[in-house]
Amino acid sequence: MRPKISYTRLADYMASVFAGSGTNDSNESIYYGFSGPQIIKSFIDFDEVFQYPYSTYEEMSKPKDGKLKSRKEVFKINLISLFDVNPKKGVAYVKELISKSNVELDSITKHITPSKENIETIEKMLNHYLGEPIPFEEDRKEALIRIDSDYIKEKWNDAINEIKSNPERAITLSRQMLENTFKHILQDKGIENEKTFDLPTLFRKTRKLLDLTPLSEKGEQSLIQLLSGLGTSIQAIGALECEYGEKHGKQRDYVPPNENIASLIVNSSGNICLFFINHFY
Repeated sequence: MRPKISYTRLADYMASVFAGSGTNDSNESIYYGFSGPQIIKSFIDFDEVFQYPYSTYEEMSKPKDGKLKSRKEVFKINLISLFDVNPKKGVAYVKELISKSNVELDSITKHITPSKENIETIEKMLNHYLGEPIPFEEDRKEALIRIDSDYIKEKWNDAINEIKSNPERAITLSRQMLENTFKHILQDKGIENEKTFDLPTLFRKTRKLLDLTPLSEKGEQSLIQLLSGLGTSIQAIGALECEYGEKHGKQRDYVPPNENIASLIVNSSGNICLFFINHFY
């Protein structure tokens, strides 16, 4: 069981589905959820007494600091502010919003409404914020929804599906899953990411970005020891992929991996990816 998620992560995800934007297959801009004025109305209708950072559309369109905020930023800032001052009200706002039917959401949003999967993810994130554990498989699905890399999603799902039918391919996909998770994070953070970097190098560069606050000096030492162990595990996964992976030549006395070995490598890789995805997204 991983620690409770922070409400800032919940707010960030909600902002992306209730006030975000993106592109479709034709590279055309698409928009989700509320318009600017609707964002303000949503919060004011919920609690008109609360002093939101953005309580009028004028504050949103002409901020005092002169830095124009996107719809997503305004939604996130207001929701985080509500949680900061009164966590119970923050929870109540989230529950009220996701309890609405599709018809109700259509009536209060200008753009594309959140999908059923989006709402389910918010419910799970909210429950986890409140302290309810999330089983590994649901945690994996939640993480894959939050990370915007179709390639990582494809590798992870394929690796799990290949464990029984093609253990060698499952092992190869596990390594690729680790590599691409690290590369995705490094790229998002604007860190140099050379094609020649091997798996241990990618791990070390990503590890440097971690911001872990231990409870004590002893806790810090334990965290360092744990992360060193992760580095050893990642190096071993890379070596096992070289031995068993489908893309490498085999010696005459080669013995293929069994399902149990493939399952260990896939699940170990998956848990490592989960740790980093849950930390950064």
